[in-house]
Amino acid sequence: MPDAYSVALTPGALADIDRLDRFLRDRNPAAANRLLDTFTTAFVRLAENPLDSPLNLSSMLRARIVPFGRRGYVCLYAVRGRTVIVVRLFHTRENWQAESENAPS
Repeated sequence: MPDAYSVALTPGALADIDRLDRFLRDRNPAAANRLLDTFTTAFVRLAENPLDSPLNLSSMLRARIVPFGRRGYVCLYAVRGRTVIVVRLFHTRENWQAESENAPS
């Protein structure tokens, strides 16, 4: 896909993936494997159309819900040129809105 953006993950996003994986893996290893596959698919879709999520003008970040089970995850990201920078990832039950105000962009 020639028009796709590239996707980069910040150290904070990588730490979030590790944290979320460990939390789920302790409870359900099969679900943790599905979660990692879900994130991979979400990043591919993000590269295809990163501008379809609303922009929060105070943080200059966009938020996309990544459905998973009954809830899902929030992917906070910025678009810089042709690169999508995934800044943080949170479960929807976490207080991600307060954390996103402190996330580097």
